[in-house]
Amino acid sequence: PGPGREIEIAVMKDAVGSDTAVCFSPPPADLVRGKTKEYRLGDDLMAALNGLSTFLEAHGLKETAILARPGRNAAPQRLFSGGPAFLTAAYWPEWDLSLKVRPGGFTQVNPEVNLLLVKAILEETARLAPGPKTALDLYAGSGNISIPLTRSGFQVTAVEQAAEGLQAARENAKGLNGLTCMGGQGEKVTLELARRGQAFRVTVLDPP
Repeated sequence: PGPGREIEIAVMKDAVGSDTAVCFSPPPADLVRGKTKEYRLGDDLMAALNGLSTFLEAHGLKETAILARPGRNAAPQRLFSGGPAFLTAAYWPEWDLSLKVRPGGFTQVNPEVNLLLVKAILEETARLAPGPKTALDLYAGSGNISIPLTRSGFQVTAVEQAAEGLQAARENAKGLNGLTCMGGQGEKVTLELARRGQAFRVTVLDPP
């Protein structure tokens, strides 16, 4: 739209299927503050996006969720009906384990490379000498590293600041023993855990 009014567009693709999501993050100039003090998209931007769902459907992309963030740290909101409720962020066939996220949530950009990343971490931890199998995962997101570590026998404390990432991690961890999800800034939570005298054999840092 012009200098200082750039719109960030994130495109997400399901790791194993064809579902997609498009999430717009407009600048403050294109947001309107309502009576409840919450922000919404401005009329000009909504008018510009109004034909997007029809355009996507005409190009065979019917199963696309269209969202926007009304603010830098705000959760993404659906603009139109349709599209998937969840996307597969990662899939580990050896455990028949799928990691799900809501459209607009954070995922690693390359599913194949992500599997290599997690595999490298698991191989490194498997080489440890016998001892406590405890791990701290900072910037844990939706459980991308925490859940495979837990599946491999570790007691894991996962720390995530973003509310949507923390919610996804807890949903993905249902029925899984050995994983504790904590909300908060990684640096502050780490200091608090240290004050409590907690120690971990492995610490994983995977910041955005």
